[in-house]
Formats: sequence, structure tokens, C-alpha cells
Amino acid sequence: MVGIGRRIVLSVLFVLTYLLCPIAMSPVTSSSGIVGYACVSLLCTYVSGSITGGEIAILSGPEYWLSNTALMIPFALVFSVEVINCINGKTSKNRVFNVGLLSLVFPGLFLTFMYYPVFLQGITGYAGPIPIQFIIGMGIVSKYGYHIEVLEW
Repeated sequence: MVGIGRRIVLSVLFVLTYLLCPIAMSPVTSSSGIVGYACVSLLCTYVSGSITGGEIAILSGPEYWLSNTALMIPFALVFSVEVINCINGKTSKNRVFNVGLLSLVFPGLFLTFMYYPVFLQGITGYAGPIPIQFIIGMGIVSKYGYHIEVLEW
């Protein structure tokens, strides 16, 4: 049983994870190929590669993430809500796991199709979700989540 104080702390921790941890990675391309990668979180985008001189730049604002992750953010939000509901005993661990998998699969397919023309040109790279939020969420759920028994009629 998790006390009310610990539930609040875990919920705040997971909301911070939702806001700051990268949820997607996509290549930054030019006519010569991939020049870097962008890791996108809700509040900022981490960009690395030759476009930043090899340094990691942190860019903020919706213009840097809206085009690539507009579809990913609702899935990540639903997963976050399910994790918090599981901590509070309102949903099962299996449901959180299934929602987490869906929050990775559908956006992954979206980004794959979005970058398909780039990949057809012979440029290879990774464009898809980063499962940091999924791993942290499932760790919290496995440690502090409630196990709800499903009773058959």
C-alpha cells in the first residue's frame, strides 16, 4: 500500500519525466545526408551533430517539436495518466503495459512513414520513439502500482 504522500511524490516525478525526457528521435537531414539527430521532449529539443558544431544544443519552443511529435504527445500523455492512475489504484498494471506499448508502436509507425522518402534516398537512420518514459513508468508501476485482480463471473 502506497501512502498519500508517496503517491503525490511519484505522480510529480512522473509528470516531470513526461515534460523533460525525450519521447522521440528523428534525423536532421540535408542534401548530403543526415547531419545530426534531434531528441524531442515536450518542453525542449536536444539537437546534436554537425549543425551545432558537434555540441548538444537545447532549443525550446513549439516550432522545434510540433511537426515531428504532434501525434506522439497525446499517446505519451495517455500513458502518463495511466501510470498515475495505477499508482492511485484506479487501473491495472496490465492496462498500463498495453497502453505503454501502444504509445510506442503507433508513433513509431507514424515517424517511419514520415521519414520513408528520406530512407528511400539511401539515407539510413533512426526515426522513432525513445522508450525512456515507458521504462521509468513501468518501473514505477512494478514497484508501487496496485495489482487489481480481474474476477470472472
